Amino acid sequence: MSVNGEYTQYFGGTVAGALAAVNATLTRCNFVFEKDFALKLILQDFPQLIYTNPATDPYSVMDNWNVELQNTLTTTIGNDAYDIGHMFGASGGGGNAGCIGCVCVNPSAPGVKAKGSGITSPADG
Repeated sequence: MSVNGEYTQYFGGTVAGALAAVNATLTRCNFVFEKDFALKLILQDFPQLIYTNPATDPYSVMDNWNVELQNTLTTTIGNDAYDIGHMFGASGGGGNAGCIGCVCVNPSAPGVKAKGSGITSPADG
């Protein structure tokens, strides 16, 4: 799970504020996922993926977020550290399914979208 600086600023500018917002979203998602799919998303402890400054986070414009997220996850924590990657941004229209069917699939080449794609904005419900 990664968060851009704009998302963190939207929730008070602190890592704790961003994580509380992410946790609230995951709680809602898990309610459905556990009931309908018998699976649960578990938030891992990678605070280095929670960016607080929009000027220094690795994310540019929304059109590039899927590939930028995959690159960030691969270089920062490595592909073996997670099964599903997702990014929260302060804009984006509510979400994007960057790569359907890519759970647990490592990228085959740099810049390829794989298990680390998808975005959610703060106005997600």
